[in-house]
Amino acid sequence: MLPRTIGSETFQWLIKDCVFTEDNVTDNDGLIHAVWTVIILRNLLRQNNTAGMELGCIDFKRIRDLYPHIVLQPLFARLSSAPDLIYYQIVHERTGDVEHSPISWVVQSDTLRMLSQELAFFADSENKLLSNRARRCIASLLVLDIYCRTAILQALSTTRYASTREFTLLIETRQVRNFVAKELFSGGRPYRHCDAGGNLVHVCDYNCTEDYIGGKKHELRLSIEAVLELHIQRGEAFSCAGHHPIIAGRTANGEIAYVAVARFKSYGGRYCTVTEGMKPENLYLAVRDPDSNVVRMRTPKSFIVYVLRYAPAAYTTNMDWDLYGAPRDWI
Repeated sequence: MLPRTIGSETFQWLIKDCVFTEDNVTDNDGLIHAVWTVIILRNLLRQNNTAGMELGCIDFKRIRDLYPHIVLQPLFARLSSAPDLIYYQIVHERTGDVEHSPISWVVQSDTLRMLSQELAFFADSENKLLSNRARRCIASLLVLDIYCRTAILQALSTTRYASTREFTLLIETRQVRNFVAKELFSGGRPYRHCDAGGNLVHVCDYNCTEDYIGGKKHELRLSIEAVLELHIQRGEAFSCAGHHPIIAGRTANGEIAYVAVARFKSYGGRYCTVTEGMKPENLYLAVRDPDSNVVRMRTPKSFIVYVLRYAPAAYTTNMDWDLYGAPRDWI
């Protein structure tokens, strides 16, 4: 809950990273501002006992009166713009669980399609302020990730804006080329073990001490900026169609296996591999009970597959994929 006085410790903590300016609210490099925006708005909804309401239902005039702090005024000005609010919702959907993972999520396709269509509508608005804000948000989405780019281009395909010279120049200039990500996973990075014949044995984290005589062990030096998490829930089947998943190797029967993390209710997560068509309820893994130290076969509640944020061609070609996989055939 947000306090009613701007001098309180809680309020100062909430806005400490929100140094909003006229231009940086929708800059691709300033996505943290969009994340903070949604966190603040959700707290405002809870405070006003309106949990479950859409962000677009917030009375910003009342909020401005309640929180006149100068730092927040450019933010509230942007949130009075429907295109900006849609953009923030997209960013929020892909932010995922920031407390447990620094990696962004692949937004559910239906949600992304709906929000992209709403944003594209404003690109043709007769209201110059709305159309300009929409086009600025569109420019950010074009380089956010391959999923946002595809969704917004599809949504714009039937608009008048799509036939303009401005739009043609935009899609030519707003492309990701020679992308270099520097921030690697900290903590448990995945390793793969292969037998002497090169067949994949399994994938585990760096704490794994098992060794395979005559086999090979490779570390995946994964960059948190280069990938997204594709979440597969129970009842859903993994498909690599439309994605660029990180390849772990080939199983003994020749199937391509992909790097994944199985999520359990009581046991956290553990690295594993999945193949095309795999469902969480069909994935059986040996899990050690932290209390009894007994190993049991369990099925996860869900699993995550790591997929590239952009198409492979967007990444720099002079690094031999050092930041995304070692050796090269991880991709």
